Amino acid sequence: MFGPNSTSTSTTLPSIILAPELPGKYVWTVQATLKSGSHTETRVSHARFEVLDPP
Repeated sequence: MFGPNSTSTSTTLPSIILAPELPGKYVWTVQATLKSGSHTETRVSHARFEVLDPP
């Protein structure tokens, strides 16, 4: 599963809704790069989640 790649200069966070239909374990990765003058800082976060078989 691949999520959207987007570039934003917004100071607010967009909402993303994930709706995988196949059972399994997934990792959603978000990378943010902040630039201020000559300083650049990159942060990466991972969210693990599992989709279970329907009852």
